[in-house]
Amino acid sequence: MRKQLRKDLSDDRILNKCDGGIHYLHKKENVQFKNTYIEYEIIEHIGNQYFGDSRGIDEYVIQVDVFTQGSFVEISEAILNVMEEKGYLFINDYDIYENETKLYSYKVKFRYYKNRR
Repeated sequence: MRKQLRKDLSDDRILNKCDGGIHYLHKKENVQFKNTYIEYEIIEHIGNQYFGDSRGIDEYVIQVDVFTQGSFVEISEAILNVMEEKGYLFINDYDIYENETKLYSYKVKFRYYKNRR
């Protein structure tokens, strides 16, 4: 799922708005950026719809975090559009300003179901 998630987030509509790249869990300290970077993670992996001893569906809860020195409106819209196109279900989102880093942050959660059969 991690590979698929990275591939889905690497859509040009997102990458073109993200000069600092896309990072699993945390951006490495040496990665430079002028405006924006993304961190993502799988928050929860749940087994669903068991058939005997066999799991039929994997359910994932995913969080995508955008960090930027400016506005995150365009990239947040791109993320929502791309991820929903690819079958991710929107759960919630919120935004904050982080005093420590002096960055704006947009955080969005999705649910994704992957059939194992």
